[in-house]
Amino acid sequence: MKHLLTLTTLLTLALLPAAADAAFTPSQIDQEAGNSNGALFADLNNDGIDDLLVLKRGANAVYYRNQAGGFVLQPNHSLSESEHMSLSAVAADYDNDGVTDVFVAEYGADNALYHGTGNGNFEKIAEPFSNDPGFSKEVVWVDIDADADLDLVIGNSFGSVMVYVNQGNGTLVKDNDHQFAAARRMSHVLVIDMNGDSAPDVLFAGAGMSLFLNNGNGGYDRSPAFGTLNNVLIHDIAVADHNADGLPDVIALHGIRKQTVFVQQQDGQYVTEQLALEPRMYTRVGWIDFDGDNDADLIAIDVLGKAHGLYMNENGAYVLQAQSELSAIQSRLSAVVLHDVDADGDIDVYLTNPTNGANTLLTNLADYGRLVLDGNMEQPATGSWGSYGLQMYEKNVDAHTGLQSMHLLTLGSGGGFQQRGLAVHAGQWYKFGFYYKLVKGDFRVRLGIHTSNADFENKQFATTQPTGGWVYYERYFQIPDTFDSDFRLVFSVRDGDVFVDDVVIESTMAPSLIRDGNMDAAHTSYWLPYGVPDMLEKQDESGNRYLFVEHFNGSAGTFQNSISIEQGASYLLRYRYRFPVGERLRPVLNIRNISRQGDFEGIYKDLPHTAAGEWSWYQRQIVIPENAGSEMRLFFTMRSGANATGQFSLDDVTLESFASETLLDGDMEDPDLASWSDYGAIGTKQKVQDQSHAGLQALYIARAIGVEDNMGIQQTRLRVEPNTQYRLRFWYKSDTTIIPRLGNSDSNNDFESALVYLTPQSDWHEYERVFTTPAIINNTDFRFVLLVDRFSYEVPSVGPYEQMLVDADYTVFIDGVPTEGLGPEDINAIEPPNQHVWLDDVILEAL
Repeated sequence: MKHLLTLTTLLTLALLPAAADAAFTPSQIDQEAGNSNGALFADLNNDGIDDLLVLKRGANAVYYRNQAGGFVLQPNHSLSESEHMSLSAVAADYDNDGVTDVFVAEYGADNALYHGTGNGNFEKIAEPFSNDPGFSKEVVWVDIDADADLDLVIGNSFGSVMVYVNQGNGTLVKDNDHQFAAARRMSHVLVIDMNGDSAPDVLFAGAGMSLFLNNGNGGYDRSPAFGTLNNVLIHDIAVADHNADGLPDVIALHGIRKQTVFVQQQDGQYVTEQLALEPRMYTRVGWIDFDGDNDADLIAIDVLGKAHGLYMNENGAYVLQAQSELSAIQSRLSAVVLHDVDADGDIDVYLTNPTNGANTLLTNLADYGRLVLDGNMEQPATGSWGSYGLQMYEKNVDAHTGLQSMHLLTLGSGGGFQQRGLAVHAGQWYKFGFYYKLVKGDFRVRLGIHTSNADFENKQFATTQPTGGWVYYERYFQIPDTFDSDFRLVFSVRDGDVFVDDVVIESTMAPSLIRDGNMDAAHTSYWLPYGVPDMLEKQDESGNRYLFVEHFNGSAGTFQNSISIEQGASYLLRYRYRFPVGERLRPVLNIRNISRQGDFEGIYKDLPHTAAGEWSWYQRQIVIPENAGSEMRLFFTMRSGANATGQFSLDDVTLESFASETLLDGDMEDPDLASWSDYGAIGTKQKVQDQSHAGLQALYIARAIGVEDNMGIQQTRLRVEPNTQYRLRFWYKSDTTIIPRLGNSDSNNDFESALVYLTPQSDWHEYERVFTTPAIINNTDFRFVLLVDRFSYEVPSVGPYEQMLVDADYTVFIDGVPTEGLGPEDINAIEPPNQHVWLDDVILEAL
């Protein structure tokens, strides 16, 4: 995973067991007061501690944070050479060389990329930013083209958004034809997953607001959300969970004394709400939980500098703290930067002053009850950690992040440290993670209930393998419904030497059914060996970790046990793989009480080989039988061949449930055509393996030569509920027009009279339609029909996915021939050259 730091830090709020009143201590870091426009906290000298870059009018200022926690000015630093007005900066390792790089947005001058060369040194990269001045105000790093490297998106006060695309070789190239062209005069840019699909979306604000949702295919689709503020000047925006429903909401400061919250609904739509704040002209906002009570509090900055406000969220109402340290600041402020400056687990506030006044750091003093106390090991003593066995542990400066770690040294004996009485809740899911560096010994980690000697799930982590460096461990767990008290976290080592840092337990949603499907964990605990593979390990490529399996002369592989499933439920299995060498690679889904060793659906399909270095996607839809057990196993078995080596890699493995399957064999992976019946006199209908969208097969359809009537395929008696909203989705490519139709006991007419023509597509294209079924389903026979037309219609596009609606006002062309003045016989005389269609991944699901 890439280490990405942005000027605006968006933090997920953990469910914390207790809260404390917010209190802040003001102090000054910047010794050169005033003329400041913003700030960036990032590790600028690669010592594992976040430093400070203050953005000014003129030369910027760099401060290194030292081991004692203070900040020291670095005169004549390479990042301070700006002679203009720097408004925004972001840090990331954009070229994956292990060193932090910094991009600075300049207002009315050339922007600047500073390439880190190590030890706090940076070299300015002139191209492609020279002679390209913009009125740049905010910039973000984000992988906009899904190629696993970071690109730049820059918001400008005037003109269009600018985009620079990472070429993967350390260079950035300006994209003048980017997909955010509709966003103009946008001075604010945020990157956040707004719709919960684990893909980064981009939100712009300035002259209105624009949300671009990641479509998962290296592109973005503009959302209609926030249209009510089109062409309205937006002073500032922020994202948090306003109503504690698990969905991100957006606050916009605009106009005169207006604060609008866009509250996201479960269907992805937004409703607006006006906040009842004091009648002041607020132009900057910070929105996050300051006191650990699991709701978003708010900092609002007054444009006149006379009445800044700290509002604490009390049961959904924002209450002004009249005597707060913020209200005592009587000067103009230009930026609110939220960051855990002192690495104590809560959010501090850095406020920049655009005039001659001082910048102010508000250090958060809240001491709310975290699940793990002193998990970052920054407290000077070990008092938060009790002993397990012999007390042979101490704080050490060899840290993963921050200033310290916990060092456990038990050479010749055993011992450890623990925390007891962690405030977890029955039935709740949690994510547990920590970093460790094992020099030697038998290192073990347990989660216990009423005991420190046994893991409550029998999933104790144990290793004797020296790491050579810091390694991350992660585990998801659910507290039993019968839990009452005394949850424990135990670290121990026998005859060992180990360092531990950044220990976190936080509440979370139920995890993916596949554990460690994104392969982010350094270990392979969730991916068990099938047979005895010669190599089963995690490998890294350009910052992305994946599972690698190798075996010589025989069969071996990997599998995952105990995947929870529900009888009658529908699931979508998806993953990407590499298989450059070997005789056979076969995925198998096993449910023991149905098939002791084999695939529960009897589907045995070998995955095609991939070119060296190339990834391929596989997708399969399944329905769990009503008589199935509650667990499933996923196998990947490889046969290398006689006296030969086989290799395969896996990544991004997911198994997701979706609404009960209403349409059969939508992924086209069944060996036969039993689920797909003919409509009319079809020519060719067969499963093919060389043209699939995902998985192993697609459905190929071709018209019969010389047949003028409509023809195609269909499924009847689909299991839909009346008066219920559904979504139809499928992927297709074709060299003729196709017509999707939904019928109520009728294959010849669409039940909504929707006449949709999908134009030819040389590559795979997705179609989607959301509809509500009729109140009465005639004869319980709802139908999906796909017609293969004789002709390729050319008519104006009026919607997404190249959806074409034929209207009497349009001039319609059929294979280039205008139909005006032509009679039926003339049209029938036009002989279309091609009528071929490929169809895959058809899903009809209830919403």
